Amino acid sequence: MASRTIPPMSLGISPFLDEEQRTFADTIRRLAREQLDDPELARRDAAGEFWAEGWRRCGTAGLCGLPAPEKYGGGSADRVTTAAALDALGYGCPDGGLASATCRRSAAGSGSVCTR
Repeated sequence: MASRTIPPMSLGISPFLDEEQRTFADTIRRLAREQLDDPELARRDAAGEFWAEGWRRCGTAGLCGLPAPEKYGGGSADRVTTAAALDALGYGCPDGGLASATCRRSAAGSGSVCTR
C-alpha cells in the first residue's frame, strides 16, 4: 500500500481546514513573515537573548492562549484552528525560539499572560 502525505496546514491546502481556518492560517503566516522577522536574530541567538518585542507582537495578534475561553483572555479557538495557526506561525517565523515559546503558551491556554 502506498503511503499518503497530508499537506501541512500552514500552506492552506489541508483537507482538514474550512475556508475561515485557511484564511486565519494565511493571516498568521503573513504576520510571522512581516512582523516577526527580527533583523537582530543572529545576534540574539549568539547572546542567548529572547526577543520580547516579538513576544508582545504574538500576544497582540492573539496567538497566545488561542484555545482558552475568551473570558480568560484566550481566543476560544477549536483544536484544528489552533493547530493551523501555530503551524502557520512555525512556517513563517524565522525565530524558532519565539515560535516554540508562543506554541507552548498557547497550548497551556494562558492568553492573558502573553499580552502583558
